[in-house]
Amino acid sequence: MTSSPFAGAYAKLARCEKHIAELVEAEAAYNADYPSVADVMRLPKGDNLLYVQFGEVPTDGPSTIVADAIGNLRSALDIATVQACVSRGQTDQKLLKHTYFAVGGSENDWWANAPRRMAGADKVVQECVASFKPWQTSGNTLLYSLTKIAASDKHVDLVSISGRGARIEDLPITFSNSDGSDKFIRIVDGIWHLGARNKHVIFGIKSPGQIKIDGPIAIRANFGFANVYGLRNTPAVPTLDEMLVMCEQIVKTLEVAANS
Repeated sequence: MTSSPFAGAYAKLARCEKHIAELVEAEAAYNADYPSVADVMRLPKGDNLLYVQFGEVPTDGPSTIVADAIGNLRSALDIATVQACVSRGQTDQKLLKHTYFAVGGSENDWWANAPRRMAGADKVVQECVASFKPWQTSGNTLLYSLTKIAASDKHVDLVSISGRGARIEDLPITFSNSDGSDKFIRIVDGIWHLGARNKHVIFGIKSPGQIKIDGPIAIRANFGFANVYGLRNTPAVPTLDEMLVMCEQIVKTLEVAANS
């Protein structure tokens, strides 16, 4: 038995925190096992391109960790919503069975369907949930994405995190004959895909300019979401951290509403 009505929700949040720590360890292990390679490519016309190339595609292990973290967050929201209803006097088990933390496509859609999606909730609980704008259009996109990913992972397929960016931690290079901005070819945004065989260009300089690597280039690959709801190419660990903080706030707010 739990010590309080909301203990289950907080336990789910604590479990999510452990999954995030596990993902940090998995990311570090990937970088140790498959270090990124950076080098200069010299084109036929003499232009220089600095590129990075990654190793293997991550296994499904990191994806399952992300899925477990998001699943626990979603479960915490549902438990907290139901317990708020119970604490405010709802005893009808049929209504509670059809009560969960509802999301919607828009604010109008959310309010139109709240009586059905949160059958056991009174106006106080409904307004508490609505205060976090759990809808897609002009709402809390992170909260909406969390719910859609959790549902997809449960019913459709494993969360994909193979698409990812990288962080350049140390770039010891020098340029020659780069006295004008027109000499530079481009600077990209750092969003690449782990395991891709292509050489991902960081930036380049036109001939007769040259790029010289003066020492080891430290590039850390980051796990992140692929083409998923509103989170395309978003780094996984910071995103999960943000989701956790958000869900902690929601659970605490529902707990306060339950006792109001």
